[in-house]
Amino acid sequence: MNTETDAVWVAELRKLLEKDGENAFYPDIRYRRSTPSTNDWLKEAVQESLEPAQETVREEQKISDADEGTTREEQRISTAASDTASGKAAEGTVVIADEQTAGKGRSGRIWVSPSGRNIYFSLLLTPDIKPEKATALTLAMGLSVAQGIRTALSLPAYIKWPNDIIVNKKKVCGMLTEMEVRGSQIKAVIIGVGINVNQKEFPEEIAFKASSLMLEKAAGDASPMTKKAAGDASPMSEKTAKTADSCEKELSRAEILAGVLTAFHENYKKFLETENLEGLKEDYNALLFNVGRAVRIEDPKGAYTAVSRGIDEKGRLAVEREDGSTVLISTGEISVRGLYGYV
Repeated sequence: MNTETDAVWVAELRKLLEKDGENAFYPDIRYRRSTPSTNDWLKEAVQESLEPAQETVREEQKISDADEGTTREEQRISTAASDTASGKAAEGTVVIADEQTAGKGRSGRIWVSPSGRNIYFSLLLTPDIKPEKATALTLAMGLSVAQGIRTALSLPAYIKWPNDIIVNKKKVCGMLTEMEVRGSQIKAVIIGVGINVNQKEFPEEIAFKASSLMLEKAAGDASPMTKKAAGDASPMSEKTAKTADSCEKELSRAEILAGVLTAFHENYKKFLETENLEGLKEDYNALLFNVGRAVRIEDPKGAYTAVSRGIDEKGRLAVEREDGSTVLISTGEISVRGLYGYV
């Protein structure tokens, strides 16, 4: 029996964070099942795997369908904000789901979230900063995910600006940050992250650019920087295709998430020191895919080609146009792609 299923791996995560001294910043890890379960042994296994003096993992049922006129996301943010205000949820609270039935990305895009295969978590933050500075936290998390994957698996994880994570030019992670603001004060920032870990198949419409850490680990650890031109956007590399049906050993979700959360804690402290990415931009740019290369800027006002030069302290991507001028691109409606495909 595979014991790293459901909440058992979350208990392992807690132990890893305690070992690294991160339990102080992540005081509450909550686990949500996607559906009610009668597996009482699971709850017992979780509790028994924790030290009696340590904090326990809470099991919660999924959020019920939102009331008419209120989206799930709005309900989630509102609940987090009220929990924070009432003391029910502290900064650093992590909520982990086994699956998502309504996962979404930017612009309402669907995020495929099968059960028992991947990492889906939301992190609650309450930074004492101006709301306009909070967008940089998404880039800080993107850096943390890339670093965590590298630490846990020694895979060449890179960042596609602003916060997609790619391995061997395939997207393995996406994230979305939402915020509750009252007046000029942040009540809650929630960073939602989905990491494809042990997933073997993807819908046809995204198979050309999506993959999982298991598939890319099985395909080999060759850096994307050593492969052929960044324009290669084949549906699946030959090596990955050969291993897709032969992957047997699942990767440890606990080790990967522990690596991500440990990296984020350190990056978050650096962020709060300056309230921007000044202390992180060097590390970020070192893992930024296509830096120094020509990219395609998809601007609603007109697409153009430029060379990526890295981010500034606000997380804006500096690109050099053909006439030598530099443009700073903010996250939002503008997207950056490789000249011949996704990267």
